[in-house]
Amino acid sequence: MGIKPVVAMIGLGRMGLPMSKNLAKKFQVLTFDKTQKNQMKIAETFAKSDVVVIALPRASDVESVLEGGLNALKPGSLLIDTTTVSTDFAQRVGELALKHKVLAVDAPMSGGQPRAISGKLTFMVGGSSRAFE
Repeated sequence: MGIKPVVAMIGLGRMGLPMSKNLAKKFQVLTFDKTQKNQMKIAETFAKSDVVVIALPRASDVESVLEGGLNALKPGSLLIDTTTVSTDFAQRVGELALKHKVLAVDAPMSGGQPRAISGKLTFMVGGSSRAFE
């Protein structure tokens, strides 16, 4: 068995906490919640991760997290934003990630907390073909 990829789960609310528990069954998981205002922590979390999953309620929360951590993310890492946002915002995140040599996908989710707990969420995913490889 090889080394497990490190996945950062950003947001430990109604959806993020059960998602992180399910991810921990297959991956090494680091967690960060937006209520922790120490941006050094978010940068450290991003720096140690191969994949970052963001599950926050608003686009403004996503912007705040990216401002604190995107510079620390390793080139070639994958950023997955599960927040329901506008197409324009998702495209801006994708462009910002590209400038940092990071792959990004927009992946709003459906299913609510019961399906997050059971690990049976549905994701509507968009991004570059390279991000899906």
